[in-house]
Amino acid sequence: MLAYPNYTNCFLNIISSVKAYYSSPILYPTNPQVDNALKARPKNIILGVIDGLSLTGLKQNTDSGSFLRENLVGSMTSVFPSSYVACINSFLSGIAPNEHGYLGSSLFLKEFGSVYSVSDSAVSSPIRNILAYEDIFGGIKNSRQNPRVTVLSDKQLPVSAEFKLCRNTDVAYNEIITLSVGVRDTFTVLYINKTADLTVQTGTTSDEVYNSLSDIDKLFSDLASKLTDTLFIIISLHGFTQNNGQIHLADIPELYNALFMNQTIEPRAASFAVKERHLDEFCSVFSGLLGSEYMLFSKDKLLESKIFGGYRTHRRVDDFLGNVFAAAISGRTFASDSPRQTKAVSGGITENEMILPLIMHSTSRDENFSHGKLI
Repeated sequence: MLAYPNYTNCFLNIISSVKAYYSSPILYPTNPQVDNALKARPKNIILGVIDGLSLTGLKQNTDSGSFLRENLVGSMTSVFPSSYVACINSFLSGIAPNEHGYLGSSLFLKEFGSVYSVSDSAVSSPIRNILAYEDIFGGIKNSRQNPRVTVLSDKQLPVSAEFKLCRNTDVAYNEIITLSVGVRDTFTVLYINKTADLTVQTGTTSDEVYNSLSDIDKLFSDLASKLTDTLFIIISLHGFTQNNGQIHLADIPELYNALFMNQTIEPRAASFAVKERHLDEFCSVFSGLLGSEYMLFSKDKLLESKIFGGYRTHRRVDDFLGNVFAAAISGRTFASDSPRQTKAVSGGITENEMILPLIMHSTSRDENFSHGKLI
């Protein structure tokens, strides 16, 4: 099954609800379920991100009576591409790839005549300056409510909020308890990348993924039992599908020889710069050989589809795209430069990559306490 991004019901709308609650400007519409939960004006808002967890993955790797399953309230989509670079930058910015420009892990910079890896951008490439944006945390910190804003993560993230690296759930639990029982209102993000890493290494259904989610489930269950006046919003940014093998373009001369350079963006959301004289042949051969694996778009049709987002197109998006684009509709992926063998892949428009859970839980206000102090 295929699933396209729905920018009125994706994780961006969760971010918009939180930003709107703190009177911070938004671009994408809010999520009505989150808006309704925020009407109670909880003292603590905890936004949990279990990255790599699709709705299917939640149901396959958690028990029916678990905290996460019991508090599942709906579903939503990822953005496109449904892979780490596009998704984490959408989460941190509150806007879609169309607006922030981080389409994928490798981008062609025409001014340098070279392809740059986004993962190296903090060290050796100009991408961070070219695609600079303000993250969501500044507006929340400076809002009228003046909450304490903290980001906890098991992976380094480029954020303006107070940041703490939490390598395991015990550390995260203690940090959240300490933050939440103080006098001030809090907005705490807990980003968990471990499940995504394990899914890549061991597959979409493995003991390792199940055990990781069991630990995460216990974390949120224990927090909910200890904290009052707290709203838990738990989401994911993208899911995974099983890796069904690589496609090596070099083994298909009719395609490989038609290119100016190797594909860019992502292995499962691939941009091709095709020589104009070979364009018709490239599309014909591609559709005949790989039409069941990838959906092919011309550049114009791709942009018209608004698959990257629906508002202000970043000025560099047009530069990053070749004249042909392929979106994965199966478990196969174009070979990349990475030597790592993966058992699960992301970035395409399959249901397992695109459809995500929305989990929410509210704890009641303890009338014997006022912002953590006895009355």
